Amino acid sequence: MSQSAAQLAPALRLAPTSDPAPASVPDLRAVPPLPASPADPIPANPDSRFIQSLAMIIFEVIEGLRGAHQLGTSVTLQATRQITTLRAARRDQLTVLRATGNPVRHVGRIRIDRPATGIIETAAIVQAGRRARAIALRLEWEHGRWRATEVAVL
Repeated sequence: MSQSAAQLAPALRLAPTSDPAPASVPDLRAVPPLPASPADPIPANPDSRFIQSLAMIIFEVIEGLRGAHQLGTSVTLQATRQITTLRAARRDQLTVLRATGNPVRHVGRIRIDRPATGIIETAAIVQAGRRARAIALRLEWEHGRWRATEVAVL
């Protein structure tokens, strides 16, 4: 003897609900931005060793010797995209040329310009064997450190 689903299921009823008290609307007001912290002044120029190491790491990422993740917070997302685009182009070039080897690399001359407060434009020459590449960087002072926001490699 089989029972129907209606006989097996218990009777369901809707319970009356009471409306909850209306939620209070938060009072939102625009406030001016915080002034720059006196404990975080913009340094005159970044340390030349920082520029040298950043230029070398960018060069090595483009050459495929390092991963882009090793740039860390020293570059912005836009600069990382520029570097990975350059890396893809370089990978294609190396495929066509069938270049091999890993020449010794070092950073040569560095030039630093300050077009505005909190902005540094710098160029570094990276030597790799008989080749030299110029790496141009725009560094901006953000959150207490210098970060590359634009990258160009010649």
